[in-house]
Amino acid sequence: MRLRQLFSKNVPITEGPILKNLLRLGAPLVIGNLLQQLYNIADIYWLGRLGKFAVAAPVISFPIMFLFISVAIGFSMAGTSLIAQFMGRGDKHRVARASGQVLLTMVGFAVLVVVLGLALSDPVLRAVQTPEDIFPHISVYLKILFAGMPALFLFFVYRGIMQGYGDTVSPLIVQVISVVLNVVLDPFLIFGWWIFPEMGVAGAAVATVGSRTFAALIGLVFLVSKRFGVGLRWSDMRPDRRLIRDILRIGIPGSVGQTATSLGFIIMNGIVNSFGTTVITAYGVVNRLTMLFLFPAMGVGQAATTFIGQNLGAGEHTRTRDTVKKGAVFIFIYLTIGMILTFFFGKYFVGFFVPNDAAVMQTGEEFIRVLAFSVVVFGSMFMPQAAFQGAGHTKPIMIINIIRLWGIRLPAAYLLSYTLGMDEAGIWWAMFLSNVVSTSMYWLWYAKGSWERFYLKQEAIDLKAGVEDEYRPSRRL
Repeated sequence: MRLRQLFSKNVPITEGPILKNLLRLGAPLVIGNLLQQLYNIADIYWLGRLGKFAVAAPVISFPIMFLFISVAIGFSMAGTSLIAQFMGRGDKHRVARASGQVLLTMVGFAVLVVVLGLALSDPVLRAVQTPEDIFPHISVYLKILFAGMPALFLFFVYRGIMQGYGDTVSPLIVQVISVVLNVVLDPFLIFGWWIFPEMGVAGAAVATVGSRTFAALIGLVFLVSKRFGVGLRWSDMRPDRRLIRDILRIGIPGSVGQTATSLGFIIMNGIVNSFGTTVITAYGVVNRLTMLFLFPAMGVGQAATTFIGQNLGAGEHTRTRDTVKKGAVFIFIYLTIGMILTFFFGKYFVGFFVPNDAAVMQTGEEFIRVLAFSVVVFGSMFMPQAAFQGAGHTKPIMIINIIRLWGIRLPAAYLLSYTLGMDEAGIWWAMFLSNVVSTSMYWLWYAKGSWERFYLKQEAIDLKAGVEDEYRPSRRL
């Protein structure tokens, strides 16, 4: 496959070979997921030159920030679902109108997040027992990031809209520019190179906010453009109660599920921390290792959301179900190969990150051998999740995400590790159990077909309300 074809912005979605086009649409999303990690990596790299007190800023701030970023993720998912459905119906007017309403809604939430973030930063940092000697540095760092949250929200809106539109290349280009800008600005603002003031820890936050603001502005310009975006107009920003209701209906469950998940991981980290540095390090390395394998699966799942939304809008329900099946088979084969390698050579993978610590390598190897099979199963979960997301039926996602962390993993980790005395092995088996059970729940719920019925019900409500829909093929299952 030629590189130009792989990164084409015009990927056929409602026709043509499903898996080939799904991978073409998903490839930029995979790269984008990897690039997103470079923001924190760049900050940690340059801040490490100041000392360990400086590195603590992004490490401690990220879980707090992610609680609020969850809101942006939930509503960008809502934008992807609605825009994909309207694209499938061939209704470009509603695409632009829905884009304007998602943007309007997110601006409102962004303002609220800034106010809450600035007011709660210090109390939250004290609640998580931030050491006093580094408290001032982390407080400034976190407050600057909160002040720049509207830019992050707007970029998520842009990326979500364009994903639903079927263009994953333009957001990737914007993201590449933003990451490069952040990496370049970091040392200049941290150390005061050239004409810039020496800002220390605050400089890393300013660089991140500046690069995100640049990305958000480019995204807005592209959205207004008919060549690179949806041709957004000021009139599309006038409040539309029906569309805002739909955005909230889709976005709120997604945001709640993401927030509950991030809170669960914070508590999970507390359980891990109780077993000491070796277990903490092995846990961190193995999680990052498995995420590297899961990123492609996540990208395919994100692309499948667009495929499913557009095909539902076009009345292609058989093609929608085929997308789920073929994507799941690809993910299963890909992850099986990856996890076989980590199962047998996990010690060496861990050793790549921590080369001179035999205890960490052994603990990491034990962790991988317990977790590997469940990662293969868990990866397939992205496809039924895409079906719910593409149909706009996000409540099952919220419910299963909450059950996975709060109903299974956390209680099982406590019971196995402490009550039954399995120590850190109890954490590994709790993760195994939560991955397998939650994925099984996704597939069983998907098989019931409630996601299709939900979409048809919402579509019928729209049509009854007199929504224009010039492209209306048969939608019988």
